[in-house]
Order: sequence, then C-alpha cells, then structure tokens
Amino acid sequence: MKANEKTMKPTRPAHLLKRRRWKRKDISVEGTMRIVSAIDQKWASRSTRILINDISAGGLRAQVPSVSIDDLHVIGYLSESAWVPNILDISLKLPSTPSQRIAFEGAARWYSKIGVGPDYFIGVYIEILSEKAEERLLAFLGEEGA
Repeated sequence: MKANEKTMKPTRPAHLLKRRRWKRKDISVEGTMRIVSAIDQKWASRSTRILINDISAGGLRAQVPSVSIDDLHVIGYLSESAWVPNILDISLKLPSTPSQRIAFEGAARWYSKIGVGPDYFIGVYIEILSEKAEERLLAFLGEEGA
C-alpha cells in the first residue's frame, strides 16, 4: 500500500477505491462454494450449496451449512510462520434479466454461527474476478435499488 506524500497516510489502491463506490445489495440467491487449500491447491473440498444474502463489488455475505467441508476450513490455517487463508471458489447466478452466472475466487474474512442450528454466515472478500464477471456484477449492482 502506498502512502500519500503530504500526510504519509496509507492510500488505497485504485481498484479498491472503485469497489467502495457500491453499496451492498440484498439478494437471496443459491450458489455453490468449494474450499481449496492454500497450502496444497490439489486438495479441494466437494462443492456445496450456499445461500447468498447480499453482495457488493468487493464481496458478499453467504449462509453456509458448515464452516468446514471435507476437513478444509473456510478461513484457513495457522502455519508455523503465518496465517494462510484458504481459497473459496464461488459461483452464482445474478438475479437479473437475463440471469447471468458469475464465478470468482475469494477468501473468508469472518464467520458467525446463526442461532442454534447448524448454519453459519460468512463474509467473503472477492480476490480474483474475470473482467467479464466484473462487468456483469457492476451492471447488476448499478441497477435500481443498489
């Protein structure tokens, strides 16, 4: 992160500033999520269904049945020297007309248990998104109500 020369305060990269223009948009859409080990990317969980509750240009909040799938945790691992976040492969159909699918790689930033049931909310930061998927997402977020 670079610093502003006059104030010496850190400045955000341009792509993060662009993302901050968008508010979260409430949605209720089913998607799929797969956890990929950041330590050994050959190790991945099976896909599981998730429910996306809201989305923005920078991330989303989803309801998941568990924070651990096939012995992989959504957050990651504490290695000998540092925290290693796992990779989340997420795919969903945007509830727009016509419906368009987007897929991206992200990382969970937080999770929280929902009541006494087995489900959790997770907050996911979008890290890798194709140009076409980004255009679709930004168009969807720019629609009325975003």
